[in-house]
Amino acid sequence: MKLPIYRINSFASGPLSGNPAAVRPLPDWIADDLLQSIAAETGLTTAFFVREDERWFTPDTEISGICGHGTLAAAFVAATEFNDNAEPIGFSAQGGRLEVSRRRGGMSVLAALDLLVVFPSADDVIAFSPDARGNDDIDFVSRWFRPKQGEGEDAGFTGSAHCSLVPYWAQQLARRSLRAPQPSPRGATVDCELRGDRVLLCCTAAKHMEGQIYL
Repeated sequence: MKLPIYRINSFASGPLSGNPAAVRPLPDWIADDLLQSIAAETGLTTAFFVREDERWFTPDTEISGICGHGTLAAAFVAATEFNDNAEPIGFSAQGGRLEVSRRRGGMSVLAALDLLVVFPSADDVIAFSPDARGNDDIDFVSRWFRPKQGEGEDAGFTGSAHCSLVPYWAQQLARRSLRAPQPSPRGATVDCELRGDRVLLCCTAAKHMEGQIYL
């Protein structure tokens, strides 16, 4: 079996920036263990999609919920390599339906996600007081770590985390449009918007590599 592969940098300002993901379009779904092995061989978060269904795997495990940079990368490939003219380009995933719209100079990812945070004690909950506000140019800044996937800090921009951060800071700052940098090694500054119960991330993507794999 021969399959195309693309390396796409999401939330990017150019081909050597942003959050990298491998994208592998499939004609039909293949076995889960093979999907996992392909992601492990690639060494990147890998987005697989069959028509409008999408799944993501890190080199170690499948991602539940949503994966912002993987979705943006898959939509970029669908639009630029497969001439998908749908507006928006939509994917059905475990965490719900995700949509990517074209905008001048980039694309927008529309997503939603609820997260549960468990603290060791009631005192920890009572004492918890996040207060990291921005400055005149930014509204909030964040970092994101992923022990669930067996890794440390995310080196890029974490779209799924901002699906929870944006509603929180929109309420705190009484504004629905926010500018948010993630100061990781390959991070980015993204314009975000709270639209109803969903979050819009306005960003760009760039193709870095294209090839084929053989199974």
